[in-house]
Amino acid sequence: MCRTAICVVVGSALAVGCEKAPPTATDLSKAPWLDPKVQAEGLKSCDMRLRGLSALNLGNIGAPAAEAIPALEKLAQSDPEQKVRDLSKEAVEKIRAASGSE
Repeated sequence: MCRTAICVVVGSALAVGCEKAPPTATDLSKAPWLDPKVQAEGLKSCDMRLRGLSALNLGNIGAPAAEAIPALEKLAQSDPEQKVRDLSKEAVEKIRAASGSE
């Protein structure tokens, strides 16, 4: 009896949560992780996690993030954290591949 009640409650909760799809991210003010300028600012952070996440996001944005390549190249060469250097290098490669320039 308890298992059935739990399954019904969990199933109902999942079904209710699926009624609305997330909004499409066309407004960059509502989706800053898609805005290359916001992400480029994150490269200047003193927090290595934020620098790394910004580099990762810029790489995923692709060609529209081309203006961030100089900052990413600088991080790839001189950031004190190896992970940030690696993510920055990967981001440059992804952006160049997406924009057709190697």
